[in-house]
Amino acid sequence: MGMRRNDLPFELRFYLYRNVEASRDCFLTIMDDFVEEPSEVDSSYVQMREFAQVEVELVAKEPGPWRLYLAGLERSDSRYVESDGKESWLPHGARITLSSPTEEPWIPGYYDVQVRCGDRIYYNLLYVCPKGMTTHQLDLMRQEIEDLAAGLAMDVAGGRAGGLSPEAHYRYRLLWDNFPQLCAAVTDILERPSQQVTRNWQVVPSSCARRIDRQSITWLSKHPQTFAGGKPQRILWGKGTVLYDLPENVWLAGVLDQIITLLGEIALAGEGEQAKRALHMQERLRILRQRPPLAELIGGSVSWSLAMFKDGRYRLLYELWRQLFKPLSVYFRGELGWKRTDKLFEYWCFLRTIVALEELGFSPTGGTLLAGQLEKEGVVVSLSAGTKVELSRGERSVVVTYDEVLPHTLEEVRARDHFLMVISPHDKPDIRLDFYENGAYQYTSIMDAKYRHPLWIWDRRVFAGGIKWPQAMNQISNYKNSVYNINQSDLRCVREAALICPPVDEPQVDYASDYHLALVMEAPGDGKVLREYLESKVIA
Repeated sequence: MGMRRNDLPFELRFYLYRNVEASRDCFLTIMDDFVEEPSEVDSSYVQMREFAQVEVELVAKEPGPWRLYLAGLERSDSRYVESDGKESWLPHGARITLSSPTEEPWIPGYYDVQVRCGDRIYYNLLYVCPKGMTTHQLDLMRQEIEDLAAGLAMDVAGGRAGGLSPEAHYRYRLLWDNFPQLCAAVTDILERPSQQVTRNWQVVPSSCARRIDRQSITWLSKHPQTFAGGKPQRILWGKGTVLYDLPENVWLAGVLDQIITLLGEIALAGEGEQAKRALHMQERLRILRQRPPLAELIGGSVSWSLAMFKDGRYRLLYELWRQLFKPLSVYFRGELGWKRTDKLFEYWCFLRTIVALEELGFSPTGGTLLAGQLEKEGVVVSLSAGTKVELSRGERSVVVTYDEVLPHTLEEVRARDHFLMVISPHDKPDIRLDFYENGAYQYTSIMDAKYRHPLWIWDRRVFAGGIKWPQAMNQISNYKNSVYNINQSDLRCVREAALICPPVDEPQVDYASDYHLALVMEAPGDGKVLREYLESKVIA
């Protein structure tokens, strides 16, 4: 049962800063709606934006050894954070910086919050939301990266996996992070399930018919003998029966059975808090599974139905189920998590560029997208600087290079067997496209990924003169004007240069055609805008 702010023996305060340099621009948020059972945690959480300046403080209203346990607190270097080697906590009365723009960012997602005093434990969640895109866009981006290069979006976070296998731990974390949305979707379906009404037609005394429709009237016209005293004595009546035995509901029942079984296996193999959480989640889902109409259904695997596609509740559950039970080709030791979003955006822009080129008729010469080019250091899978993918279309070919440092001198060029040289401090573009015709080099295009709001990186007023160029625009302009082909030393070989950032609203491109610069505002999904930019400005 949830406890409101006034009932709690403590206050958990979050200080959220909009402007780091203006300490007065601070908003106090008090986390309330704590519960005393982990399975009862719902969507009443505090939100914190990644890269934001946030401070946290636990204020006790009653005497006792009050402590704040927050997943991720072990990363803090504050002298107030204490640890016993297994868990980290913040004692009451201490106020620390939880997040700042200059520190390693908190990865978007849900974080467990516990306030303890002796045997008393209060539970809630902290949600870190993405800064530069919606949660849906972030989920799409992570999924698109994983679909193209399994394991590339994942990282190893602090903590340990306990007794679970890497595969089981991945599924445990996926369930725990998405459990509030899972329960909310199932609960809403139980209250408003997909259904179908059928009618069983039979002749009954008129007094028993609750509703007369067109078929009843048609039957009366054909059976006048039923009338007596000007009123029908019997009538054809269709008794309505509500059917819930539909493909989407049968599928949902089967999915809940699968997840309940999985949680049982996790509870047996897990240790400590993992096992407790798995049991709590299992019990919560069992209660939902036993409610009508699911209680009357035998779960089974069915083909994807149109209703499941059109109904956002079923669609959300399907996506979670797909991620939960998909084969995992990359395993990790330790605790699984996502890479920081700005790095993922770089990866996604690089991979999305290659996909767009494939959609425009280019084919990887190696046969596959990143054949043998993923870098593995221990358990971390990454895309190494200098990764190259070559694609061809007829007599034309293009080499797409990720994050390579360009030479600054002729000596560097010769030592590295390169052909490009840069004369500006900006020497490491995120994405470089070198185009060839019949094996002969033609020109280069450069794109830089920026996980930032467009207003921070692009200002068209600079083209009229009189104002300072934003750093990102200055950087991309330098790429456009300061890269040379040493075999043609008088030729600036970069034809087009662009910044790529998430859109504020709809994906679009802002061209500065006279300068051969562009701002490509693209989001995970179709990739249409990036594809059109490449087709119209880069390839053409």
